[in-house]
Amino acid sequence: IMELLRKNQFDVWHFHDPELLPLSVIWKSIFAPDTHLLYDVHEDIPKNIMDKLWIPSWLRWWVAQISERIEYWGAKRCSAVIAATEPIEKRLRRAIHQTVTVHNYPLAKINVAPRKESIHNDNLRVVYVGGLTPSRGIQEIVLAMTHLVNEKCTLVLLGDFWPASFEQEIRNIAGNNVEIVNKIPFTQVATFLSTCDIGIVCLHATPAYIESLPIKLFEYMQSSLPVIASDFPSWRHIIEDANCGLLVDPMDIQQIAAAIQILIKDQDKRIKMGQAGQKAVNEHYTWQTEERLLLNVYQHLSATKV
Repeated sequence: IMELLRKNQFDVWHFHDPELLPLSVIWKSIFAPDTHLLYDVHEDIPKNIMDKLWIPSWLRWWVAQISERIEYWGAKRCSAVIAATEPIEKRLRRAIHQTVTVHNYPLAKINVAPRKESIHNDNLRVVYVGGLTPSRGIQEIVLAMTHLVNEKCTLVLLGDFWPASFEQEIRNIAGNNVEIVNKIPFTQVATFLSTCDIGIVCLHATPAYIESLPIKLFEYMQSSLPVIASDFPSWRHIIEDANCGLLVDPMDIQQIAAAIQILIKDQDKRIKMGQAGQKAVNEHYTWQTEERLLLNVYQHLSATKV
């Protein structure tokens, strides 16, 4: 990548890997002083580090502090920063004023497959799509399914486990009403969701997640799935305004089970909530509503000398 950039002069270099931030600043100072650096921040790095199980707990605070200072140092030397959420924008504005929030919403024109609920009348599918880690509430939703063994429903977990040992922990507690599916290409996710009936995202209330906007939430809504989600303030605003799902305490196994049971027993509620969620995404939460913000940043930087 660096060789490609050295040989070609660009107006703007847009990157999002935080590991590239120090390298990008050095590269610019040596090879491309006239190129604008645009740092795209998808996650709150200091808060995410506090959730990293592979870092010893006594060391996480120090790593988070050092990482934040390095990020501030690099951000100050960029022409602009793109933040995925307002809290990330607010934090990085202390380093650089030219910070803009561009939400990571799904594409409006994605090929959303038609719903096929009629084929699941005998066994409804509750789906979780994404990384399968302890802090994403996987253990809690699997344990919730142990309270639903007499109901005609299956929990489908689609994604990769981390750490690897966590997979065996989940398999040890999972009953016959839990199905584990390997990760599939992004282009197949919409089709897979069309075979499901309820979307679930019960992330733990960690500093990294409580202010996040996971794209899976909007993908469920876009696929007209009613959602069961953690009762976080930012999520509550989305779900209650659209009336597209149920909110739960992500640590309360019985509450999660009760929410699943409500939706599997009430087909009309599932359909109405699913349709309301799809309508909300199409009107308010698509990439087309955000891309203009990004294009404006490109245009401004391209017309401005470093």
